[in-house]
Amino acid sequence: MDFNDIKSRLDRTLASMNARFDDDYKKHTNIKFIETKGGTGVSLTFGKDSKADVEAKIFSVLHNLASLKDHLKNCLQKNGHNKNIVENEINSSLHLQVLIDLVNADKHEYPLTKTKRSNKDPIIKNAEQALKLGGTKAGDVSEATIGNDGHLIVHGVPPKITITADICDSSGTLLFNLNTLVDICYSKWDEIAKKYNCAT
Repeated sequence: MDFNDIKSRLDRTLASMNARFDDDYKKHTNIKFIETKGGTGVSLTFGKDSKADVEAKIFSVLHNLASLKDHLKNCLQKNGHNKNIVENEINSSLHLQVLIDLVNADKHEYPLTKTKRSNKDPIIKNAEQALKLGGTKAGDVSEATIGNDGHLIVHGVPPKITITADICDSSGTLLFNLNTLVDICYSKWDEIAKKYNCAT
């Protein structure tokens, strides 16, 4: 394994990002019948992973994304470019600033006492698994019903179990959701890598 191979790092990061989703929604579906005065009701919840498993998947993605920072700087310098291009990108992107702060808080302490990039003291809230209906393209539709036997019946595009979370500032105000943070940070690193020939 070449630790300096940026393309390989981007591919591994993308693989960890994709681990947020699971196509096998049936194994994550919890159906419980509830007796009420009016008859029998059904409770339908999703997600079998423990809180620790969900958080581990989130931080795997965040650490993989953050580790690209120094590798991109090294590649830029090796290719004759100013490595501060990476720092400038971070300084102009709240998403990258929050990413760096989250990972540094995980490595060191919360709230950070040194080198805060976002000045938001970001935290992760409401980390959980959820059912995502529909696909990734406009017009993709899923429809789910519960059969008489209590099983989930899906028509259309198969749903996915996804990891969701809110990224908030220290006062609890929502900054953005986890998937937005991850997707934007990855696209910014990928753009730099391609522009400066680091992903060949």
